[in-house]
Amino acid sequence: MSEELLLHANSIVHEQPDEALAICNTILNEHFEDDLAQKALFMSGFIMMEAERYGLAFNLYQRCAQLNPKISEIYSNMGICMEEHSPARASKLFRKAYKLNNKNADALANEGLMCLQMAQPERCIELSRRALEIKPELRSAKHNMGLAQLMLKQWREGWENYADTLGVKHREGRDYGVPDWNGEKGLVVVYGEQGVGDEIMFASCLEDLSKTNDIVLDCDKRLVDLFSRSFDFPAYGTRFRDETPLLDNHKPQYQLAIGQLPHFFRNTDESFPGTPYLTPDPERSLMWRSLFDTFKGRKIGIAWRGGLKIT
Repeated sequence: MSEELLLHANSIVHEQPDEALAICNTILNEHFEDDLAQKALFMSGFIMMEAERYGLAFNLYQRCAQLNPKISEIYSNMGICMEEHSPARASKLFRKAYKLNNKNADALANEGLMCLQMAQPERCIELSRRALEIKPELRSAKHNMGLAQLMLKQWREGWENYADTLGVKHREGRDYGVPDWNGEKGLVVVYGEQGVGDEIMFASCLEDLSKTNDIVLDCDKRLVDLFSRSFDFPAYGTRFRDETPLLDNHKPQYQLAIGQLPHFFRNTDESFPGTPYLTPDPERSLMWRSLFDTFKGRKIGIAWRGGLKIT
């Protein structure tokens, strides 16, 4: 009966994590150190990891490792829990996971990501290639390799690998019911797929696209005014909404995530123009210029009780 309960918990772990956790707790109350207990404990750790409760998940996995120290996936998940806290320690855990199972491509890819975070792009590329030899469809490895190549200014290869990984975590694609753009003429809806900073950075390529195509933007709502001032094409702040009026107001023929643009327009050192492309708010510019003129030549320090002291 407990085995059936555990199978049921595994089937609902993504859609109903609370219920799956309750089932694991029931099993652990009946089984303490047998095989079922170990499986329930591992699943509890996975649920905590998915909920980003990494400290609790790590300690659950640590107990799993005590009960059965030969399971590669235990150390892989411990490494994931440790990624932000200590990339170096996470790397050791991923290395141990791979040592226990040399088919664990995810462990190699995850260690590659840690190398990337520790500014070791060459090592990241090596690990990513090894991971892809085992599992060619592993997009996280290709994503890490692309970022490492960009760190080394290997623009063409880096952007190609980066572009191929739309859909990985933090790079969510969106479907407007039209084909992805690949150089064709026509109206292209360009949408943000990451954070505000990434949208602003990749927007430097919009003028390149506008030389051959008409554009409509679907961006973060906080960027609508900035992009409307800076570019001659319409901008909608509806990228996080299920429905957008841009499809009623325009008839796009193609769609493109904004992070894909450098793949087409930034493949050499010379293709980075370094020219300004954003237009500041004139009222705020005037305000800051006025403040600068007001306090020009005056010393600004920290008062004893906090705040600014202007002399």
